[in-house]
Amino acid sequence: MTDRVRAKWTPQVSATQQAKDYRTKFKYNLLFRLFFCWVDPLFCLGSKRSLEFNDLYAHPSEADSNYLLNKFNKYWLMELQRKERGQSPRLFIAWLKCFWWKVILHGVLISFNVACMITLSELLGSLVDYFVIESPTPDNTKMALLFAMGITLSALGNMFFHAHHFHQGFLTGFYTKIMFTGLIYKKTLQLSQATVGKLSVGHIVNLASNDVHKFDEAFARYHFIWIGPLHVMVVTYLLYIEVQWSAFVATALLVFQIPLHLTVLKFFSKLRFKAARMADRRIKVMNEVISGIRVIKMYAWEYAFKDIVATIRRTELFIVLKYFLCLSVSHTYKTALNAMIMFLTFAVYVSTTGNELVPRKVFVTLSLITFVRFTSVRLFIMATHNVADARVAWIRIRDIDLLPEGDLTLVGERGVTLSGGQRARVNLARAVYCQADVYLLDDPLSAVDPAVSKHLFDKCICGLLSDKCVILVTHQTQYLKQCDAVLALKEGKVVMYDTPTSIIRKSNDNQLLCHAHDTNEAMSSETRERHFNEADTISSDALLSEKQQDQSCSKSSVVQKPALSEEERAHGSLSMKTYIHYFIAGGGYIFTPIVVAIFILTQVNIVSADWWIADWADCNSENLNQSTCLLDDNQRIGISGAFVVSLIIIGALRVILYFILLLNAAKVVHNNMFAKVLRAPILFFDTNPIGRVLNRFSKDISFLDDRLLYSSIDYLDILVQFLATIITASVANPYILIAAVALFVSSLALRWYYLKTARDIKRLEALALSPMYSHLSLTIRGLSTIRTYSMEDEAMNQFHEFQNQHTQAAYLYIVTSRWFGMRIDTISAIFIAIVSFVSIPLSSTLNASLVGLALTYAISLSGSFQYCVRQSAEFEGLMISAERVMAYGRLESEAPLKQT
Repeated sequence: MTDRVRAKWTPQVSATQQAKDYRTKFKYNLLFRLFFCWVDPLFCLGSKRSLEFNDLYAHPSEADSNYLLNKFNKYWLMELQRKERGQSPRLFIAWLKCFWWKVILHGVLISFNVACMITLSELLGSLVDYFVIESPTPDNTKMALLFAMGITLSALGNMFFHAHHFHQGFLTGFYTKIMFTGLIYKKTLQLSQATVGKLSVGHIVNLASNDVHKFDEAFARYHFIWIGPLHVMVVTYLLYIEVQWSAFVATALLVFQIPLHLTVLKFFSKLRFKAARMADRRIKVMNEVISGIRVIKMYAWEYAFKDIVATIRRTELFIVLKYFLCLSVSHTYKTALNAMIMFLTFAVYVSTTGNELVPRKVFVTLSLITFVRFTSVRLFIMATHNVADARVAWIRIRDIDLLPEGDLTLVGERGVTLSGGQRARVNLARAVYCQADVYLLDDPLSAVDPAVSKHLFDKCICGLLSDKCVILVTHQTQYLKQCDAVLALKEGKVVMYDTPTSIIRKSNDNQLLCHAHDTNEAMSSETRERHFNEADTISSDALLSEKQQDQSCSKSSVVQKPALSEEERAHGSLSMKTYIHYFIAGGGYIFTPIVVAIFILTQVNIVSADWWIADWADCNSENLNQSTCLLDDNQRIGISGAFVVSLIIIGALRVILYFILLLNAAKVVHNNMFAKVLRAPILFFDTNPIGRVLNRFSKDISFLDDRLLYSSIDYLDILVQFLATIITASVANPYILIAAVALFVSSLALRWYYLKTARDIKRLEALALSPMYSHLSLTIRGLSTIRTYSMEDEAMNQFHEFQNQHTQAAYLYIVTSRWFGMRIDTISAIFIAIVSFVSIPLSSTLNASLVGLALTYAISLSGSFQYCVRQSAEFEGLMISAERVMAYGRLESEAPLKQT
């Protein structure tokens, strides 16, 4: 197959124009590369108009599909040699040899990131000490300013290392996904017919769409499995310096998270595997339904198949709900962990030592615990969960010219866009393209008119194939004289074999041959129409169009068959109606507001618990006469414990109800989509490949069942936490409100600027997936044809083309996400600097407790705020799947099966 054919294989993803790459422009500008400034031109363009595929930059050479597959195969062949020594090949070692340097770099960057977090906490304690001094000297003020500068630089360092360690992690996962997706396709081409009969199209498509996606998240966080415990040990030592032996209470609560989560993970992995198998079954049925939609509609079986799919979907969602209920235990513990640690640590400290609680101890402990939770708890949990998902995926992967675009036209599933005559000519053209030495042609002239038949025989068989050995099986006896030899068969036996002249002269059936020749030439238009209608069951309009184009043999005429449509693509920001309709679909107008209220109530409880501890330390250091200061330590501890108990109850209720809400929404929109697809006109299936439709039932539904729940609950958690942080910090220090407003406005502007481009890239990425899945599906269904024509290499190259087109969008999405995260963290660092430097001149009017609370919340923004804003973009990106699914829920329907 020519390069021109491969380059224009799909009309949806065109590679005809050379993609731009601005990285080469900044090749020697290290600062621009470290801060991802090379994508600035793309953001500028995206802010002006919607992006198209031709606007995307070229993917890096290290992300090329063919390069990664060959690289893995080189090391995998080395592992296969272990079989000769009686040892098993190691897939992990082959993978590690491909990406060992990225693994090391990723770990180093994370280590520096954690070091910056610890430095921030210690500098915060030193700065809070300054505000305890009644009459600070100039030297004290100078040291305070140095501490404030150190906090600012540490926040900037935290921003830099955080961005780059996630960038390297996501790239490792992304490259692994590319590599294994290519491996799945290559393995598909090598499957035996017996194996193909055992495996469903849906199973293999699910492997390539859902399972390999698990590597993205897993390889972004897997280093936290070892660095989390290390961070806990360092924090335990620093806490021991502050609160002595009660520091081990905090450590115990953190360590208890590990067996708790491993227990939950054990049940989760089993249920997750069962859910994946149910998804395979559902997609298998969907593939069969779409493939046999004409038969289903012919016999009015829509309702029967609707019930079958609904039953499978209910079972699948029930399993998904069970493993999310398991995760709710871990999620509730995570929500209440900070409050539990603060309560028990200080309760033990005050009760056993008799020492008073002072602001430095409170806020150093609070800051250290906040950061260690970010690594050893939240990211450790996510890492183990993602690695478990990836392990399941790892195991499953191991187990297995007349046309509008000329000869580049995509003919659709089983040639649905072609007439019978065109199918015959396409098969003949495919054979000619192979440039074989011997051709066996089984009556390729029977489905066309005499004029076209003569044209094909003269120009193709006697023209292009004139120097080839051609065995032509035909009833068209008018061409016998132009053959070199004739073999006549009757009832499976040879009756004549000689030259055409000898056969015509000697045969007793000479008159019959001549009569057949005359009949073929004089076949009436009516007879031909009747013949084609019986053979091809095509419409009379299409037949008339084919007759006209066949008789003219004009390359400009086009068959009046429906062409494959381009997949629809939404533009601009995601409509608020999409969010409202999706959440209302899951909870209605009563249950949904209740869940929102519980989210707010949970955060109020968290802030109240923090305020109570801060007020406790404030009373001890300032000797205030307010009512709360009249309480003794035991009363303080009792009320603090009540806050923790209520937080556990409300937190558990919140996560369970939220999971039920979103899973019910996923069920409703899936059922609506399936009902509409099942009742869609045949034209819809003629103009949309199976892969495009299956993409919505596989990848999009998988996002709604899985990733949307994780990302959205994280986003909503951090959103209410951010709002509570701003309110609390502003109450503590009113001047912070000015910086908070500026922070909020600048962040909204940056978010708008980022999303204008990011959402287009995400949609282009989703569109680029459909050709990949369509090609995979078609390959499985046409595997025998591909092997017959020895087109395995061409099919593999076409898959590489499709995957590289997807890589262009997916790679840019990773880079633009890091671009955004770094700039949001920079804004947070500026906010921290403002709070730190502004508080120093006001030390005489502010007490240490309030300043410490303000600084602690400001420092927490360096991680949580950028995560909040970035998760909002991730949330919107995932809601595109909901938008796509609900769009199919509004498809035009045929007339109802039952008249009312």
